[in-house]
Amino acid sequence: MRKRLLCLLLAAALLGCVPALAEGAAANNSPSEAIIKLIKYYEGFSASPYEDGGGLAIGYGTRYQEGMWPNGITEQEADVLLREALASFSARVNAMDDRLGLALSQNEFDALVSLSYNLGSGWMSSEYRLYNMLAAGIGHYDGETVINAFARYSYYNDELFEPLIRRRLAEAQIFLYGDYRFGGSPVYEFGYEEQDDGDYILYKSEPGVTSGAFQDVFYTQWFYKYVTPLYFLGVIDGYPDGSFKPYMGVSAAEAAKLVLLAAGQDEQAPTGPHWASGYLDFALSAGAMEAGLASAPDLGISRTAAARLICVSMGLSPVEAAPFIDTDDGYVAALQAVGVVEGDVDENGRPVFRPEDSLSRAELSALLWRLMNIKPY
Repeated sequence: MRKRLLCLLLAAALLGCVPALAEGAAANNSPSEAIIKLIKYYEGFSASPYEDGGGLAIGYGTRYQEGMWPNGITEQEADVLLREALASFSARVNAMDDRLGLALSQNEFDALVSLSYNLGSGWMSSEYRLYNMLAAGIGHYDGETVINAFARYSYYNDELFEPLIRRRLAEAQIFLYGDYRFGGSPVYEFGYEEQDDGDYILYKSEPGVTSGAFQDVFYTQWFYKYVTPLYFLGVIDGYPDGSFKPYMGVSAAEAAKLVLLAAGQDEQAPTGPHWASGYLDFALSAGAMEAGLASAPDLGISRTAAARLICVSMGLSPVEAAPFIDTDDGYVAALQAVGVVEGDVDENGRPVFRPEDSLSRAELSALLWRLMNIKPY
C-alpha cells in the first residue's frame, strides 16, 4: 500500500464536514475522482474544437463556445470545464434520486453521471427503460437485464458503435458491482440477439468472473467496491504474487502515509532511517499519532488510533456522542457522524466498534474511499 496517493482536493471539502445526510434531506452526491478519470479515458482529450455529432466539443467532450480558446485549451483548463459540466449533470441525477427515493450509492451515482454526460439527461423520464427500472427498484432485476438497459444507449447514427458498447458495459459494471475497470466481476459476452417478444439484448451473462487485478478480491466481498476505485486511481497496490491480502493488518507507517496524503498534505521526505519517518514525524507533531505508536511504525494500528489519525489529519474535532457500546472515543464518534465508520453489531444486536482490533487493508480501503467522497451538507 505504498503507491502514491493522488491528492484529490479534499482538504477544503473535508474541513467543513457536518453530520451525514439526515433522513428526508436532499441528495447531494458528486462524482468521484475515479469516475472523472474514467470519463476522461473514454472521451479523450482534444486541445482544439472537434465535431462530436451534437455540435462542436473541446477538451474532454465539453461544449465548445465560439471564440473561446483561440489558441487551444490545456488539459488543466479542460479539467475545469469537465468538472463544471459534471456538476450540472450531477444536479440532475441528484434530483432524480430525490424524486424516485433511490438513495444512490457512490458507484451507482458515478455510473449514472457518466452515462448522462455522454448521452444527455433525456433518459431520466418514464419514456425510457432504465429510468423505469430505477423507479420500480433496480433490485428487482438481474445483472443481465441491467447491463442491457445500459447497453441500449450504444447507438450512433442509428448503428451500434463499438466505443459506446464498451463504455456502456463499463458504466453498468460500475453501477452494479463498483467495478472501476478492475475485474473480478461477472462475465457478460457481447452479441446482438433477438428475443421471442421482439425485443433484443446486446449482452448475455456467462459463467464465472472476469480476470481481476488481484486474485483475492471479487465482487461478492464487502470491500470490493472500495478497493477497485482506489486501485484504478493508483492509491493502493497489491503484492508481486498478484494478491491484495485484504485481511492483513496495516502498519502505523502505511496508515500515516495514506491518510496524510488523502488529507491533502504534501509527500514527506524521510527524516530518519525508516521510509515513512517523515509522515510519522508529521503525524506526531500534529497530534494525530501518539509517540508510542510512531516509534513502532511497522506494528499494526488499532481502529481507535486510526480514527484519531484520520480526524486530526482532516481537521475534524472529537464529539461527545457515543454511538457504540464499547467505546466513548470522541474521534470514533466524529467519524461515525460523517459516515466514515460504520462499526458492527454484537450477538445481541448492539452497535460495537471493536476499538482495539487491528485495522486491516480492506478496512483502510473503505475508510480512504469514504473520506475521499465525504459530502458537506
